[in-house]
Amino acid sequence: EASPRLRAMPEIVAAALSKDGTALQYADQSCRRDRDLILMAVKQDWHAIQDDICREVAGEDKEIIMIAIAQDGYALRYASPRLRNEPDVVLLAIGRCAGALHFASEDLQSSPEFMFHAASENPWTLRYGHQSIRSNIDVVLTAARAERRVLWFAMPSLWSSATFVLNVLRDHGNLGLVQLSSTLWQDRDFVLQAVREFGWTLAHVPPHLKVDMEVVRTAVTREPSAFAFASAELRQDRHSVLQLLALEGLCLEYVAPFLRNDFEVVLTALTNDWRAIRLMEAPLLECHPELVEVVLKQSWKALRYLPEGLLRRKEVALYAVLQDWLALSAVPSEFKNDPDIAWAAVHQNGKALMYLDESWRNHKALVLQAVQNDGRSLWNASETLRTDRDCVLAAVRQDFSALHFVAPELSLDAEVLLAAASSRAGGRHCLLRPGKKLTDEELLALRSELFDSASFSI
Repeated sequence: EASPRLRAMPEIVAAALSKDGTALQYADQSCRRDRDLILMAVKQDWHAIQDDICREVAGEDKEIIMIAIAQDGYALRYASPRLRNEPDVVLLAIGRCAGALHFASEDLQSSPEFMFHAASENPWTLRYGHQSIRSNIDVVLTAARAERRVLWFAMPSLWSSATFVLNVLRDHGNLGLVQLSSTLWQDRDFVLQAVREFGWTLAHVPPHLKVDMEVVRTAVTREPSAFAFASAELRQDRHSVLQLLALEGLCLEYVAPFLRNDFEVVLTALTNDWRAIRLMEAPLLECHPELVEVVLKQSWKALRYLPEGLLRRKEVALYAVLQDWLALSAVPSEFKNDPDIAWAAVHQNGKALMYLDESWRNHKALVLQAVQNDGRSLWNASETLRTDRDCVLAAVRQDFSALHFVAPELSLDAEVLLAAASSRAGGRHCLLRPGKKLTDEELLALRSELFDSASFSI
């Protein structure tokens, strides 16, 4: 409601624009052509450039247009033709809103080089690109790597290109099969490359290729479960099954049922991958203990899949522990008190003490063996043995950081501290001089030094 005189006063207009940038449309024409006022208005609200008179100045001013676009990509529509042909201006706009591509110059919209950068900036730009752009393999793949759903906007002709489809399979798996041309399925060379990139492609190939041993082997090497899509004939052929199991033991899940009870078939699968044990029947394992040895040599974790009857056998538990002391964590509790198993585990690693029955933590000979292998195993010893000089000295000599777990009454013992210092410094500590007797202050300082430098972890 201001008078014409007030509407022509820059300071009054500026005060109004500080509250609402669109107020510029009510100012005098002289103010609506004032660059500084337009800039102030656009910074407050980009819609100020919608005014016809403001647009005459703002549309040619790159700074003003860039400020407007930074708020809303659609502001590009108010830029001059010259600015709509500048890549940095258009890229900023489509970075805010892919649909702003509509307002870019025809030259930019049809430029593969520019659209490649545009797709990198905002993959949804592909949706608004020309057909020639949506047929460009590099542009489409670049957009799809950032947002795979834009593959729906690729031109149908691309799905007949082996190069394009193989790249999509490599990057996005089965999305590469969505609109695949039927002619490509008949091309054996293409199918071989496709299953090499994405094994489950085997589910979609023609029947005559599902019985092709090379195609199936290539798919299974990429993804063992792809064997489920091989022909029934191939999955029942013992010779073919043995070849594939030698490559991927987990294919055992998809072989014909009668072959899963064949000793040689099962042995081949387990030799390749111990995890195939979860696919086996208990009677076969119980009849052939050598199968258990095959899997336990590979991983103690196979214990988790053994039938109860086998798991309760001492010879199985002992064999597992001899392969890897960590098996002690998975054997039944009654074996954690067995001397043969306890010694077998501790001989490998002192940390095995943590998995043994509590009674072993007070067994001096076993604890001594444990701390000689790993000084920090003193942490698992009983309170009594943490005060035992022999155990404590053996522990700190093996690893000075075991000092963390020594009983308080020995933590200031000169012999213990010097043994720890010798372990840490390789016998070259400044206090380690023959016949030297440490003062109480030196002992406190040495303990503090050792505690500060020891890493505290089990």
